[in-house]
Amino acid sequence: MSVRHSAPRRQVVFITRTEGYGNTRYFHQLECGHLDCRRRPARATTIGCPRCAEDERYAALTAEINASLPATEGEVGYSVQAFMDVEAARLRAGLARLLQVDLEDVTIDSSSTAIRGAYIWVSAASLDSLRERLLS
Repeated sequence: MSVRHSAPRRQVVFITRTEGYGNTRYFHQLECGHLDCRRRPARATTIGCPRCAEDERYAALTAEINASLPATEGEVGYSVQAFMDVEAARLRAGLARLLQVDLEDVTIDSSSTAIRGAYIWVSAASLDSLRERLLS
């Protein structure tokens, strides 16, 4: 089942049409502040907001993690920070393996609640092996 079908319903504020040859998109501005991109304009006045559904799933996941990890007194957000550290470490290891670079060459930019990006240093030798893999 699609996230869009199980998402909470939100009022459509306005619809903006963007055109391109064979690539017309309709951006629906919703009352919650999120945008929903569709190929056709919605006829209904309320539509499901997938971003709100993702936010609800993230809140449920955070609550589950907070319940499973022991929280220390005086530290607010200890469990969420621990979860984000583990996710950043997994992402760092996965990127290093995927690109076949050293783990020290991958740096993850994260805060206590989100991963903002990754910095990857590719040496000349790693770049040559990457070029061979991509072009073969």
